[in-house]
Amino acid sequence: MSKDRRCCVPKCGNTYLNNRDLKFYAFPPNPKLKLKWMENLKIKKMWNKYNYVCGIHFQDEAKCEMRLRKNAVPTLHLGYCGLVAHKYIRHYTVKRKCCVKSCKVQYTSKDLKTYSFPFSKNEKLAWARACNLPLPLPETDLYICERHFERKYASKKRLPIEAFPKFFLRDEDGDQNDGRRKIPGVETEEFLSVKLTHSRAIEDDSNNDISTEESEYLDPPPEVQQIQNLSAQIEGLKKRVIFLEKSGIYPQPRTSDECLTFAKMIVGSRKTEYTEKEKALAKKLRSNMFSNDYSFMKQGLGFRLPLLRAVKRKRNLPENDRNLIN
Repeated sequence: MSKDRRCCVPKCGNTYLNNRDLKFYAFPPNPKLKLKWMENLKIKKMWNKYNYVCGIHFQDEAKCEMRLRKNAVPTLHLGYCGLVAHKYIRHYTVKRKCCVKSCKVQYTSKDLKTYSFPFSKNEKLAWARACNLPLPLPETDLYICERHFERKYASKKRLPIEAFPKFFLRDEDGDQNDGRRKIPGVETEEFLSVKLTHSRAIEDDSNNDISTEESEYLDPPPEVQQIQNLSAQIEGLKKRVIFLEKSGIYPQPRTSDECLTFAKMIVGSRKTEYTEKEKALAKKLRSNMFSNDYSFMKQGLGFRLPLLRAVKRKRNLPENDRNLIN
Protein backbone atom coordinates (compact mmCIF):
# COMPACT_ATOMS: atom_id res chain seq x y z
CA MET A 1 0.00 0.00 0.00
CA SER A 2 1.27 3.47 -0.84
CA LYS A 3 2.07 5.77 2.05
CA ASP A 4 0.21 8.60 0.29
CA ARG A 5 -3.48 8.91 1.16
CA ARG A 6 -5.70 10.29 -1.56
CA CYS A 7 -9.23 11.59 -1.13
CA CYS A 8 -11.70 9.52 -3.18
CA VAL A 9 -14.26 12.34 -3.53
CA PRO A 10 -14.61 13.31 -7.22
CA LYS A 11 -12.94 16.60 -8.20
CA CYS A 12 -11.19 16.89 -4.82
CA GLY A 13 -7.63 15.76 -5.48
CA ASN A 14 -6.29 16.31 -1.94
CA THR A 15 -3.46 14.00 -0.89
CA TYR A 16 -1.61 13.55 2.36
CA LEU A 17 1.76 14.43 0.80
CA ASN A 18 0.43 17.75 -0.48
CA ASN A 19 -1.58 18.60 2.68
CA ARG A 20 0.18 17.34 5.80
CA ASP A 21 -2.15 19.24 8.14
CA LEU A 22 -5.28 17.74 6.58
CA LYS A 23 -6.81 14.64 8.17
CA PHE A 24 -7.96 11.69 6.07
CA TYR A 25 -10.63 9.31 7.35
CA ALA A 26 -11.15 5.72 6.22
CA PHE A 27 -14.56 4.32 5.41
CA PRO A 28 -16.39 2.99 8.49
CA PRO A 29 -16.56 -0.79 9.02
CA ASN A 30 -20.30 -0.59 9.76
CA PRO A 31 -22.04 -1.72 6.50
CA LYS A 32 -25.06 0.59 6.94
CA LEU A 33 -22.95 3.67 7.65
CA LYS A 34 -20.55 2.74 4.85
CA LEU A 35 -23.49 2.59 2.43
CA LYS A 36 -24.54 6.11 3.48
CA TRP A 37 -21.04 7.36 2.69
CA MET A 38 -21.17 5.75 -0.75
CA GLU A 39 -24.62 7.19 -1.49
CA ASN A 40 -23.52 10.71 -0.48
CA LEU A 41 -20.39 10.40 -2.63
CA LYS A 42 -22.39 8.67 -5.42
CA ILE A 43 -19.99 5.73 -5.48
CA LYS A 44 -21.61 2.52 -6.67
CA LYS A 45 -18.71 0.16 -6.03
CA MET A 46 -15.52 0.24 -4.00
CA TRP A 47 -12.68 -0.73 -6.33
CA ASN A 48 -9.94 -0.12 -3.80
CA LYS A 49 -9.79 -1.52 -0.29
CA TYR A 50 -8.02 1.57 1.02
CA ASN A 51 -10.31 4.55 0.42
CA TYR A 52 -10.13 7.81 2.34
CA VAL A 53 -12.15 11.01 2.58
CA CYS A 54 -10.39 14.22 3.64
CA GLY A 55 -11.64 16.42 6.46
CA ILE A 56 -13.00 19.27 4.29
CA HIS A 57 -16.03 17.14 3.40
CA PHE A 58 -17.25 16.87 7.02
CA GLN A 59 -18.96 19.45 9.18
CA ASP A 60 -17.03 20.78 12.18
CA GLU A 61 -19.57 19.37 14.60
CA ALA A 62 -19.04 15.91 13.08
CA LYS A 63 -15.30 15.93 13.85
CA CYS A 64 -13.39 15.40 17.08
CA GLU A 65 -9.75 16.25 17.63
CA MET A 66 -8.44 12.88 16.43
CA ARG A 67 -11.42 11.09 14.88
CA LEU A 68 -14.96 11.45 13.58
CA ARG A 69 -18.00 11.45 15.80
CA LYS A 70 -20.54 8.69 15.78
CA ASN A 71 -22.79 8.57 12.68
CA ALA A 72 -20.65 11.17 10.87
CA VAL A 73 -21.15 11.29 7.07
CA PRO A 74 -19.50 13.48 4.38
CA THR A 75 -21.86 16.32 3.40
CA LEU A 76 -19.66 19.22 2.15
CA HIS A 77 -17.94 19.89 -1.21
CA LEU A 78 -18.94 16.57 -2.75
CA GLY A 79 -18.49 17.69 -6.39
CA TYR A 80 -22.16 17.96 -7.37
CA CYS A 81 -25.07 20.33 -6.87
CA GLY A 82 -28.22 19.42 -5.02
CA LEU A 83 -29.18 17.88 -1.72
CA VAL A 84 -27.21 15.04 -0.19
CA ALA A 85 -28.89 11.72 0.45
CA HIS A 86 -27.98 11.58 4.14
CA LYS A 87 -27.35 14.43 6.56
CA TYR A 88 -25.29 14.26 9.72
CA ILE A 89 -27.50 13.63 12.73
CA ARG A 90 -25.66 14.14 15.98
CA HIS A 91 -25.78 11.15 18.26
CA TYR A 92 -27.85 11.99 21.31
CA THR A 93 -26.38 10.82 24.59
CA VAL A 94 -28.88 10.48 27.38
CA LYS A 95 -27.70 12.33 30.47
CA ARG A 96 -27.57 10.32 33.63
CA LYS A 97 -30.13 11.46 36.13
CA CYS A 98 -29.68 11.18 39.88
CA CYS A 99 -32.38 8.89 41.27
CA VAL A 100 -32.76 10.83 44.55
CA LYS A 101 -35.92 12.91 44.19
CA SER A 102 -34.81 15.58 46.67
CA CYS A 103 -31.45 16.09 44.94
CA LYS A 104 -31.00 19.65 43.71
CA VAL A 105 -28.79 18.47 40.85
CA GLN A 106 -31.11 16.15 38.95
CA TYR A 107 -29.20 16.06 35.67
CA THR A 108 -25.47 15.70 36.11
CA SER A 109 -22.85 17.90 34.50
CA LYS A 110 -19.29 17.17 33.38
CA ASP A 111 -17.88 18.25 36.74
CA LEU A 112 -20.21 16.01 38.74
CA LYS A 113 -19.73 12.25 38.61
CA THR A 114 -22.46 9.65 38.83
CA TYR A 115 -22.25 6.06 39.98
CA SER A 116 -24.46 3.12 39.15
CA PHE A 117 -26.09 0.98 41.80
CA PRO A 118 -24.26 -2.24 42.80
CA PHE A 119 -25.05 -5.49 41.02
CA SER A 120 -25.72 -7.42 44.22
CA LYS A 121 -29.44 -7.64 44.90
CA ASN A 122 -29.11 -7.09 48.66
CA GLU A 123 -26.75 -4.11 48.29
CA LYS A 124 -28.94 -2.59 45.60
CA LEU A 125 -31.99 -2.93 47.85
CA ALA A 126 -30.09 -1.31 50.75
CA TRP A 127 -29.12 1.64 48.55
CA ALA A 128 -32.72 1.98 47.37
CA ARG A 129 -34.03 2.09 50.94
CA ALA A 130 -31.42 4.68 51.91
CA CYS A 131 -32.43 6.81 48.91
CA ASN A 132 -36.13 6.39 49.79
CA LEU A 133 -36.97 4.86 46.40
CA PRO A 134 -40.29 3.12 45.85
CA LEU A 135 -40.29 -0.66 45.49
CA PRO A 136 -40.17 -2.67 43.31
CA LEU A 137 -37.24 -1.03 41.55
CA PRO A 138 -37.43 -0.38 37.80
CA GLU A 139 -35.51 -2.60 35.41
CA THR A 140 -33.60 0.37 34.01
CA ASP A 141 -30.20 1.34 35.42
CA LEU A 142 -30.21 3.59 38.47
CA TYR A 143 -27.60 6.29 39.04
CA ILE A 144 -26.71 8.47 42.00
CA CYS A 145 -24.44 11.52 42.01
CA GLU A 146 -21.33 11.99 44.15
CA ARG A 147 -23.01 14.58 46.41
CA HIS A 148 -24.63 11.78 48.40
CA PHE A 149 -21.32 10.15 49.42
CA GLU A 150 -18.54 11.14 51.78
CA ARG A 151 -15.97 13.66 50.59
CA LYS A 152 -13.18 11.09 50.51
CA TYR A 153 -14.98 9.32 47.64
CA ALA A 154 -15.47 12.50 45.58
CA SER A 155 -14.22 12.57 41.98
CA LYS A 156 -13.29 8.87 41.97
CA LYS A 157 -13.95 6.81 38.88
CA ARG A 158 -15.11 3.80 40.88
CA LEU A 159 -16.54 3.59 44.36
CA PRO A 160 -14.93 1.21 46.86
CA ILE A 161 -16.96 -1.62 48.34
CA GLU A 162 -17.57 0.14 51.66
CA ALA A 163 -19.05 3.28 50.03
CA PHE A 164 -22.69 3.94 50.90
CA PRO A 165 -25.00 6.93 50.17
CA LYS A 166 -25.51 8.97 53.36
CA PHE A 167 -26.11 12.65 52.55
CA PHE A 168 -28.94 14.73 51.03
CA LEU A 169 -31.27 11.74 50.81
CA ARG A 170 -34.42 13.20 52.41
CA ASP A 171 -34.79 16.97 52.03
CA GLU A 172 -32.34 19.72 51.10
CA ASP A 173 -34.46 22.71 52.07
CA GLY A 174 -32.42 25.12 54.13
CA ASP A 175 -29.06 23.51 53.28
CA GLN A 176 -26.45 25.92 52.00
CA ASN A 177 -22.84 25.80 50.81
CA ASP A 178 -23.24 22.14 49.91
CA GLY A 179 -22.76 21.07 53.54
CA ARG A 180 -22.85 17.47 54.64
CA ARG A 181 -25.74 16.37 56.80
CA LYS A 182 -26.19 12.96 58.37
CA ILE A 183 -29.34 10.96 57.86
CA PRO A 184 -30.90 9.17 60.88
CA GLY A 185 -29.37 5.82 61.72
CA VAL A 186 -26.19 6.30 59.67
CA GLU A 187 -22.86 6.94 61.41
CA THR A 188 -19.97 8.56 59.54
CA GLU A 189 -16.37 9.24 60.40
CA GLU A 190 -16.98 12.98 60.24
CA PHE A 191 -19.31 12.76 63.26
CA LEU A 192 -17.08 10.44 65.29
CA SER A 193 -14.37 13.08 65.76
CA VAL A 194 -15.42 16.37 67.35
CA LYS A 195 -13.32 19.32 66.26
CA LEU A 196 -13.14 22.73 67.85
CA THR A 197 -11.38 25.45 65.85
CA HIS A 198 -10.49 28.86 67.15
CA SER A 199 -8.25 31.69 65.98
CA ARG A 200 -6.02 33.97 67.90
CA ALA A 201 -3.65 36.78 66.95
CA ILE A 202 0.05 36.55 67.74
CA GLU A 203 2.01 39.74 68.01
CA ASP A 204 5.49 39.94 66.56
CA ASP A 205 8.09 42.68 66.75
CA SER A 206 8.77 42.55 63.02
CA ASN A 207 5.14 42.18 61.88
CA ASN A 208 2.16 43.02 64.07
CA ASP A 209 -0.46 41.84 61.53
CA ILE A 210 0.40 38.13 61.61
CA SER A 211 -2.41 35.79 62.67
CA THR A 212 -2.46 32.02 62.81
CA GLU A 213 -5.24 29.50 63.14
CA GLU A 214 -4.90 26.63 65.57
CA SER A 215 -7.10 23.62 66.10
CA GLU A 216 -7.82 21.73 69.29
CA TYR A 217 -9.47 18.33 69.26
CA LEU A 218 -11.82 17.30 72.01
CA ASP A 219 -11.82 13.75 73.31
CA PRO A 220 -14.60 11.67 71.74
CA PRO A 221 -17.51 10.55 73.94
CA PRO A 222 -17.18 7.29 75.92
CA GLU A 223 -19.59 5.52 73.56
CA VAL A 224 -17.42 6.40 70.58
CA GLN A 225 -14.28 5.24 72.41
CA GLN A 226 -15.96 1.93 73.21
CA ILE A 227 -16.94 1.46 69.56
CA GLN A 228 -13.39 2.20 68.45
CA ASN A 229 -11.93 -0.25 70.98
CA LEU A 230 -14.35 -3.00 69.96
CA SER A 231 -13.57 -2.39 66.29
CA ALA A 232 -9.85 -2.76 67.01
CA GLN A 233 -10.49 -6.00 68.92
CA ILE A 234 -12.57 -7.36 66.05
CA GLU A 235 -9.78 -6.62 63.57
CA GLY A 236 -7.27 -8.35 65.83
CA LEU A 237 -9.50 -11.42 66.15
CA LYS A 238 -9.95 -11.57 62.38
CA LYS A 239 -6.18 -11.61 61.88
CA ARG A 240 -5.87 -14.28 64.57
CA VAL A 241 -8.49 -16.47 62.88
CA ILE A 242 -6.70 -16.15 59.53
CA PHE A 243 -3.40 -17.11 61.17
CA LEU A 244 -4.93 -20.14 62.90
CA GLU A 245 -6.60 -21.32 59.70
CA LYS A 246 -3.23 -21.33 57.96
CA SER A 247 -1.04 -22.72 60.76
CA GLY A 248 -3.41 -24.23 63.28
CA ILE A 249 -3.09 -27.84 64.55
CA TYR A 250 -6.21 -29.85 65.37
CA PRO A 251 -5.10 -33.06 67.18
CA GLN A 252 -7.26 -36.16 67.43
CA PRO A 253 -8.20 -37.57 70.87
CA ARG A 254 -5.69 -40.46 70.61
CA THR A 255 -2.80 -38.40 69.24
CA SER A 256 0.51 -39.10 71.00
CA ASP A 257 2.78 -36.41 72.40
CA GLU A 258 5.50 -37.19 69.85
CA CYS A 259 3.08 -36.72 66.92
CA LEU A 260 1.87 -33.43 68.35
CA THR A 261 5.44 -32.23 68.90
CA PHE A 262 6.43 -33.23 65.36
CA ALA A 263 3.38 -31.42 63.94
CA LYS A 264 4.40 -28.24 65.77
CA MET A 265 7.92 -28.61 64.37
CA ILE A 266 6.47 -28.83 60.84
CA VAL A 267 4.20 -25.77 60.89
CA GLY A 268 5.94 -23.71 63.55
CA SER A 269 8.09 -20.66 62.92
CA ARG A 270 11.87 -20.84 62.85
CA LYS A 271 13.66 -20.32 66.16
CA THR A 272 17.03 -21.01 67.78
CA GLU A 273 15.90 -22.54 71.08
CA TYR A 274 14.17 -25.90 71.35
CA THR A 275 12.43 -27.72 74.17
CA GLU A 276 13.67 -31.00 75.58
CA LYS A 277 10.89 -32.90 73.82
CA GLU A 278 11.83 -31.34 70.49
CA LYS A 279 15.52 -32.12 71.00
CA ALA A 280 14.75 -35.73 71.91
CA LEU A 281 12.51 -36.16 68.89
CA ALA A 282 15.13 -34.60 66.60
CA LYS A 283 17.79 -36.98 67.89
CA LYS A 284 15.45 -39.90 67.38
CA LEU A 285 14.80 -38.84 63.79
CA ARG A 286 18.51 -38.35 63.15
CA SER A 287 19.38 -41.81 64.46
CA ASN A 288 17.02 -43.41 61.90
CA MET A 289 18.01 -41.51 58.73
CA PHE A 290 21.00 -40.26 56.78
CA SER A 291 22.34 -36.74 57.10
CA ASN A 292 21.16 -35.82 53.60
CA ASP A 293 17.61 -36.82 54.47
CA TYR A 294 17.72 -34.77 57.65
CA SER A 295 19.06 -31.73 55.80
CA PHE A 296 16.33 -32.08 53.15
CA MET A 297 13.63 -32.07 55.83
CA LYS A 298 15.08 -28.94 57.42
CA GLN A 299 16.07 -26.92 54.35
CA GLY A 300 13.99 -28.36 51.52
CA LEU A 301 10.70 -28.95 53.34
CA GLY A 302 11.18 -26.14 55.87
CA PHE A 303 10.72 -28.25 59.02
CA ARG A 304 11.69 -26.48 62.24
CA LEU A 305 14.49 -28.87 63.22
CA PRO A 306 17.75 -28.22 65.09
CA LEU A 307 20.99 -27.96 63.14
CA LEU A 308 22.57 -31.15 61.92
CA ARG A 309 25.73 -30.66 63.96
CA ALA A 310 23.67 -30.19 67.12
CA VAL A 311 22.08 -33.61 66.74
CA LYS A 312 24.54 -36.48 67.10
CA ARG A 313 23.57 -39.80 65.59
CA LYS A 314 23.35 -42.69 68.04
CA ARG A 315 25.01 -45.84 66.75
CA ASN A 316 23.02 -49.04 67.12
CA LEU A 317 25.44 -51.64 68.47
CA PRO A 318 25.15 -55.27 67.34
CA GLU A 319 23.93 -57.88 69.82
CA ASN A 320 27.44 -59.46 70.16
CA ASP A 321 29.04 -56.12 71.08
CA ARG A 322 26.41 -55.51 73.74
CA ASN A 323 27.14 -58.92 75.30
CA LEU A 324 30.87 -58.20 75.39
CA ILE A 325 30.28 -54.85 77.09
CA ASN A 326 28.07 -56.45 79.68
